[in-house]
Amino acid sequence: MENIVNKLISCKKIITKNPRKEMYEDKQSSVILRNDFECTSEDRMYVFSVFMRKSKDMESLFSIGLKVEANFSSNGSRTPIGITILRCSGSHEHTNRIKNKDTFDDFHVHILEDQQYIQGQDKPVDAETTRAYNNFNTALYHFLERCNISGHEQFFLELSCSNKP
Repeated sequence: MENIVNKLISCKKIITKNPRKEMYEDKQSSVILRNDFECTSEDRMYVFSVFMRKSKDMESLFSIGLKVEANFSSNGSRTPIGITILRCSGSHEHTNRIKNKDTFDDFHVHILEDQQYIQGQDKPVDAETTRAYNNFNTALYHFLERCNISGHEQFFLELSCSNKP
């Protein structure tokens, strides 16, 4: 059961619920813009949701994540939960809590470990710095390509060649 999470991240995905044309103000915070969409694996075995959040005030504060819908047993009943398996984050201070205690203030990527997925943990806590992107648009392009989301170009026209890392 190795590489479960990487296989989920890289499997070909088809958008099933389109993102809005523009990001919109978050209901819980007027300083956050958001957008979301849903997709399935090409074989229809997995359902995913994508979330995008960015600060209106600080360009380097953003988060773009991929959740997989999973069912976990608890006391004999199956509970559906969304597990964040990948999150591309902007530049802000982050301290790892599991593998090491590194602290950094940089663009970074969170990837759930296979063991965390098997245990039903709902989000990764550790991260690694990245040079794959340096703003929201290049992060979004990196994310869409890494997650193998087919046809994303029709929904994200702002991701011109100049936004590719």
